[in-house]
Amino acid sequence: MNKFASSKIIFIKDQLYSIIYINKYPKSKKFINMKIKSKLSLILISILLTTLYACNNSESVNNDIDIDKVEVIKNIPSIHENNSLISNIKIELNSPAKLYIKYENTRAGKFKTQTTNEAKKLHDFAIMRLKPNSNYSYEIIVIDNNTIEKIIGKGEFTTGDLPEALKSIETVATGNFTPELLLSEIHIGPPLNLTESYMFMLDQDSEIVWYYLNKTMENHKPLMILAISQKEDYNLTFNLGSPFDYCCIREITPSGKTVDNLPSGPVDGVAHREHLLLDNNKILYSAYEYRKIDDTNISGNSNVPVAGFSLRIWDQASGLTTEVWNSFDSIGIENRHHWTEILDRWPQSGFYNRKLSVPELVKHVPWTSANSIQKASNGNYIISIPDLSQIISISEDFKQIFWRLGGKNSDFRFEDPTNKFYHQHTAQQLPNGNILLFDNGQHRPEEEGGTYSRALELTMNTYDRIANKVWEYVPEPKIYAPNRSSAYRLNNGNTLINFVNNPRTIVEVDENGNEIYKATMKTKTDQGSFRVYSISTINGETKIK
Repeated sequence: MNKFASSKIIFIKDQLYSIIYINKYPKSKKFINMKIKSKLSLILISILLTTLYACNNSESVNNDIDIDKVEVIKNIPSIHENNSLISNIKIELNSPAKLYIKYENTRAGKFKTQTTNEAKKLHDFAIMRLKPNSNYSYEIIVIDNNTIEKIIGKGEFTTGDLPEALKSIETVATGNFTPELLLSEIHIGPPLNLTESYMFMLDQDSEIVWYYLNKTMENHKPLMILAISQKEDYNLTFNLGSPFDYCCIREITPSGKTVDNLPSGPVDGVAHREHLLLDNNKILYSAYEYRKIDDTNISGNSNVPVAGFSLRIWDQASGLTTEVWNSFDSIGIENRHHWTEILDRWPQSGFYNRKLSVPELVKHVPWTSANSIQKASNGNYIISIPDLSQIISISEDFKQIFWRLGGKNSDFRFEDPTNKFYHQHTAQQLPNGNILLFDNGQHRPEEEGGTYSRALELTMNTYDRIANKVWEYVPEPKIYAPNRSSAYRLNNGNTLINFVNNPRTIVEVDENGNEIYKATMKTKTDQGSFRVYSISTINGETKIK
């Protein structure tokens, strides 16, 4: 449609006439009358014409931006009321324009925000990746459609102090990690006079440059933050809870605003520990499921309450969830690990959220759960089941288990028993087909090396059905992390590893096991942490080299 065109929609006796004026020549107007009898067609045409007019009008505004005439009327920086490391800059212009912000600190370096998507008069920037107690200067840059830029304003702001819980972390680091940022989480508890749960990001100086305080209260304490994922729009999704306090899967903006929440309950299940972002605004997640089984052959009881898990898909557009796979139906209850021991020592139902209304959970067997879900290049889902010390590959349609690795009924044997893994976390299939995992080593027999933890890479010979170790990293001295922890292969071939303990140890090693980066993070309190992830940006900002 011609950029000089405009349109008018009128109704006469239930008939629609669309008059399109073509202002190609200033003093000459030409119009076309279109008479439409179908009421449905009338509505569709009117919407189309109105949309075209809006688009053309928007393009006209953008093309006519004269950056030499754009001026700043208001330029107001402020620190976020709930976050000392986020600066909000409100900007008002005399005419619509596209902007971005350059900001810098002598010690931190120079950064730039994303350019706004549309030309407008009012802009509100959230500036992130900021060091605490630091002064930053910034420039307001206007840009036209030909990418011509001009500085039209300047300012300064000073960040605040870290919260006491994060200040209590004593970090000692050597070397530099290769990702832009590291994302992790921590739960601070007694004996400090506070109990708080946080997500946080470290820059390459091992300083916290972003955080999120989890304010969810359950039994007078916030719940532990577990698996975290970052969406394309930079929002963060995460599991929130612990083995004894259930909550939800939550989505927040980088500024900390909650935009979506999937609570645990009888319909959607008890979301636990892990989720995976899928296409079309869907999330695959693991959820506890409880059944009573006849266990007379093992324990002598005919009504044993058992906790297994299912895989469900949450469609965030509709809000509905659907079960797509179930461990009771697919694995078979005969596959067990430390069954009778756990039945004797597992906690009472008083630990559990009473809102779930599961009265049979006086004592139950934690038979299976999923602590990691990853999609392989062939479309299969790689699921880590720590209770069985087993990793399984499920077909993309969730109808078939392709293989089982580890545990009592493994499809692959280990010629060297020391290559077996125990109570593993973060299993992923690499592009070469190998499996990388964090081997916690819980219940590892003494003849196989006893209780120590490592990052382990296994190759699987599908012809001979043999699993062999091709790479491992064992710190010196050895560290035993009985629960949680993570190991991820980075794009450059290095491996990022998190040993959960107090102190926790974060290491990046190259393919030869050389330590590129090592940090210990210690607190004078009980703490819980889960994983460490590599992140390139918090809110679309980039570092200017």
